[in-house]
Amino acid sequence: MKLENKSNKLERKIEKVQENLKKHRSVLVALSGGVDSTLVAFLAKKVVGNKAIAVTADSMTLPLGELEESKKIAKKIGIKHLTIKIDETCNLDFTRNPPERCY
Repeated sequence: MKLENKSNKLERKIEKVQENLKKHRSVLVALSGGVDSTLVAFLAKKVVGNKAIAVTADSMTLPLGELEESKKIAKKIGIKHLTIKIDETCNLDFTRNPPERCY
């Protein structure tokens, strides 16, 4: 019984995400290759089709292999995938690395 309730809750959450995605003509998903962004990319492709695009930021701080993993995931989902090159070390707030950071 408990498993069924959890399953129903998950299904309702997925439906809610899809409803939110339907409100938009196009969607850009920041695809890290993790579970959360992969699910959002999958649902975006399902809901808005070719109007969904996944983007992965390629930087010095991106762990090795994650860019390639993101590319594989996007290909498997069938979503257009773009890579942007960034250098967050140009941002003084990033390099200062204060304790109250939020990234």
